[in-house]
Amino acid sequence: PRPAEPRDAYTAVLRLGRKGAKRTARRFDRLTPLPSADNPYLVYLGVTETEEAVSFLLSTDVRATGDGKCLPNKTSCESIELRRGQSAELEVTSDDGRLTRWVLDLVRIDKTGKAAPSRAVAARDAS
Repeated sequence: PRPAEPRDAYTAVLRLGRKGAKRTARRFDRLTPLPSADNPYLVYLGVTETEEAVSFLLSTDVRATGDGKCLPNKTSCESIELRRGQSAELEVTSDDGRLTRWVLDLVRIDKTGKAAPSRAVAARDAS
């Protein structure tokens, strides 16, 4: 089999933090669990086909509101897409019923070059 052609690689510069707390912009690679691998409320899936938005898979205990586009729809929001400058508020319900509010802002999308499939596999295995 012929090796796959390298594709454009992107990172998202995001601000994520609890509502009311200071949030610092940080760069995230595709398939990064947020806010952490130990406590993933969402997973950064990467840039959409149009390269104008980024997509996040939401945990079942998260309700999203704000600028983002919920997919498949607002009533059954399994993932969210954000464009540059948009924000989403995430309400996370813990196992004991506590509600925590997070704010996620997409600052920008950076093109970082070309990524071969092997690089994507290594990034996935590292997370």
